Amino acid sequence: MSKIFEKKGWHLLEAIDLLHKVEAIAKNAGLHVGLAGSVLHKGQSVDDLDLVVFPLQTKKEFNFRHFQEALEELGFFDWFCRTPYHPDDTKLVYSTYYNYKQRVDWFIFHVDVEDIREDHKKP
Repeated sequence: MSKIFEKKGWHLLEAIDLLHKVEAIAKNAGLHVGLAGSVLHKGQSVDDLDLVVFPLQTKKEFNFRHFQEALEELGFFDWFCRTPYHPDDTKLVYSTYYNYKQRVDWFIFHVDVEDIREDHKKP
């Protein structure tokens, strides 16, 4: 059962503050994180914050599970995998909640999608 207490939107300044924290975790995992969507383009969103995740070096592997666990320590909960879109797609899309209130959509590029999908199916 979800522990989401109240839905809260996002504003650009709070998104940037959070992005600095997430980027520190991402860098240790060999990743970068960028801002996208309405918060970037309009300065706010009543629905969600869109973050794009991609490797620092495209030929270097990274462990998504370690990245996800570190994000959970930061306050991201209730992960939900929104893919697959297309068998040849090299991105995953996850939705999660930050501190049980604010939805974040993660667009994760250039990953071994099948490995993550298979890992996601395991109990």
